[in-house]
Amino acid sequence: MKTRKDILRPIRKLVRSTCASFSPDSNGHSNCCYLSSNMIPQCVFYRDDGQYPEQLKAGKVRCQYFETHVLPVDPAMEIAYWGKHPDGEQGQAIGRCVYCGNSFTKRSNRQEFCLNCREQRTRKVNRERQRKKYWEDKGKILTI
Repeated sequence: MKTRKDILRPIRKLVRSTCASFSPDSNGHSNCCYLSSNMIPQCVFYRDDGQYPEQLKAGKVRCQYFETHVLPVDPAMEIAYWGKHPDGEQGQAIGRCVYCGNSFTKRSNRQEFCLNCREQRTRKVNRERQRKKYWEDKGKILTI
């Protein structure tokens, strides 16, 4: 999981807008979470104590409800949160297809297309190569 500071702001926005267990101001507590297991009923993404930056960097700031129910609402945020494509294996990088623009799990560092577009792109390149070869061969026959 990658919970970096650059995605903390969109995570907080997503929590505020869609999380059912989040209350912006409840019983005098700011940013309350009804599912909080600790003594302070505060959402884990809104903590401001001294240990928070280290825990955030280490990826220890987690909320089970957020990960299972709120995060799938925004697929782009889910990819940024986990740091990989959700259907991929651990540690694989995320890529954006040059042809269709969808995200996919990269199998190599040079991969540019998703699996669906790769087949279409291969067929297109082969078709162009064969067309070029056809006209080159036809030109040789006519000039001889």
